Amino acid sequence: MGGLGMLTWMGMLTWMGMLTWMGMLTWMGMLTWMGMLTWMGMLTWMGMLTWMGMLTWMGMLTWMGMLVGLGWSIWLVGLRGLTWYGGLTWCERLGWMGWMGWMGWTGWTGWMSRMRWMAMLLGWMLGWMLGWMGWMGWMAMLLAWMIL
Repeated sequence: MGGLGMLTWMGMLTWMGMLTWMGMLTWMGMLTWMGMLTWMGMLTWMGMLTWMGMLTWMGMLTWMGMLVGLGWSIWLVGLRGLTWYGGLTWCERLGWMGWMGWMGWTGWTGWMSRMRWMAMLLGWMLGWMLGWMGWMGWMAMLLAWMIL
């Protein structure tokens, strides 16, 4: 072992002590054990969280939790499919401006409007709940980075 932590166990050379035992930690501690965390901790174990924790496991949540996987909230598709001058399209059946989410297919007009609003609220609640979980992952990344 060398001075100032520059040489670690089994003589592995590090640059000013930035690489530690068996190379688990890399430059400035941004990569952790077995590469679970990448540059500045923005990507976590197996890529579940991406940049600033905005995308979660299997892409269920996108930017700030506005879009949810499995069609719960199809915001962009709903905007593109919204045609006020025509009949109902497939995108409109998914929900008004896509915010109604998974239950939006129940109807666009008539007595099903209550179902439409309930589905919209359900989609938003689910989206923000999962989005909050994503930001929890981002905070966990910060905690792990501070511990390192």
